Amino acid sequence: REAEVIHPPVEVERFSPSQPREDFYLVVSRLAPYKRIALAVAACNKLKRKLVVIGDGPLLAELRKQAGPTVTLLGEVDDATLQRHMQTCRALIHPADEDFGIVIVEAQAAGAPVIAHGGSGPAETVVDGETGVLFHEQTEPAVAAAIELSTLGTTTTLVPLDSEGDQNLRRDVPLAQAGVDFTTLIDAAVLERVCD
Repeated sequence: REAEVIHPPVEVERFSPSQPREDFYLVVSRLAPYKRIALAVAACNKLKRKLVVIGDGPLLAELRKQAGPTVTLLGEVDDATLQRHMQTCRALIHPADEDFGIVIVEAQAAGAPVIAHGGSGPAETVVDGETGVLFHEQTEPAVAAAIELSTLGTTTTLVPLDSEGDQNLRRDVPLAQAGVDFTTLIDAAVLERVCD
């Protein structure tokens, strides 16, 4: 049986690409165990890459202990600070296994390439080798290799969004559905099922 996939609404309008990118990677996440943020911290420690982590949660104190001199944990921040970091980071790192990943779409709307676990949702919204790099194992070496790959551009040069705002944002998936009439979609699905 076919199913209509309805992605969550994402406010992409609140972000705009900013150039030039600065020399830091970014994590924006709830700091919970299943988000696997420790992988990004460990990879950036190993590679001696600047990492800014935005978010709060039960692992904040533990991640602060793990953080080396190139890793900064900001905790919870206001919207202006979040937008500024999204629009200027070198890339967003997202090690969690997500069914969609709203922050991934927001980062692309802000012009940031994405380095993400390609388990499910990110594979639908990140064009591997173009708008980001997908890694397939949730391990520190896999995250570190993806960071290196994004830096070296060994497969394809990563192209952040241009000044038009959405040239490289994957559009075959309806990412910003804030205006979708969900009632109409549900009514159509029910009507189709009844008529079958």
